[in-house]
Amino acid sequence: MSSKVWCAYRVVRTAFPPQYIPRLIITDVPPEVEITEELLQMAGYCLERFTPWVNHRVIDFDEFPADLLERVRGGGSDIECITFSELQALLRGCVRYN
Repeated sequence: MSSKVWCAYRVVRTAFPPQYIPRLIITDVPPEVEITEELLQMAGYCLERFTPWVNHRVIDFDEFPADLLERVRGGGSDIECITFSELQALLRGCVRYN
């Protein structure tokens, strides 16, 4: 079974064409799992300072626009990269049982 890669990225619409800035890469995601904004928020990720998720999207690697793919492959110190296991650990840390 192969794993997938997901990316949370920012869309800069003031540029033409729009720019796609990767903020968070999630690797080793099982194919049956969908990474969503809500899931990342539950894990503690808020990628916008004032309004959560404004101008941000989450997509599967198979759907990456060419500009985003180029930026991800180029790397950069401002791109956080976590595994799905690390994301699960963050989620376990914020779930409360009554």
